Amino acid sequence: MTKKILILGNVGSGKTTLIRCIRSDYNLPYISTGNIVRNLLENDPKSPTSQELKFLIDNKLPFNEGLIVGLLKPEIMRNIATGFIIDGFPKNPNEANELQVLMNSLNIKFDHIFNLQIELLEVLKRLESRVICQPCNISGSLEKQVFKKNCDNCGVEMERRKDDEIETIKARYEYMVGNETAICDNLEKLSQIGIENIDCNRTPREIYSEIKTLLYKL
Repeated sequence: MTKKILILGNVGSGKTTLIRCIRSDYNLPYISTGNIVRNLLENDPKSPTSQELKFLIDNKLPFNEGLIVGLLKPEIMRNIATGFIIDGFPKNPNEANELQVLMNSLNIKFDHIFNLQIELLEVLKRLESRVICQPCNISGSLEKQVFKKNCDNCGVEMERRKDDEIETIKARYEYMVGNETAICDNLEKLSQIGIENIDCNRTPREIYSEIKTLLYKL
């Protein structure tokens, strides 16, 4: 299956689990802006872009206009023929506009834009037990035994994410809710069938069952 998919969603909405399922079933390349930034900082720390990224991250400043979309463009171009899944971008209306300009310049559209919607109480319940393997950047839940105490991939002990404190979660959640409408409005015309809202206040099995049905619609 060749699909171009964009995953939007708030903190704790299940993006990681959903992407893992889609990649496993359909073997689509995964383009994560977070991974792109981390790899650049690790592999080419002295480049001007890395220096700029490090300064902005260390000082908790917003990314400059065009910075992330500039890193995203070659990844999209490399995978146009095979299809791809994009996650982690855009996070605000300005970035959504930048993505719109990029996709229009490449004359391509997404086959699906999934907007994962979830209530705050459900987010807090899920993230209470969320843990992560820092080296692999793989997250899981101890409560639901999705992962054991140690990472199945590398054996390192899983730990709580530093950004999973309740007040941090609430702030991130409210920020995304406040920007959701503007982001979706900017991206609406980039999809063959518009924005597809997904109710994520359900089990991963129920959510992915709906996603699979939608994937075969087009």
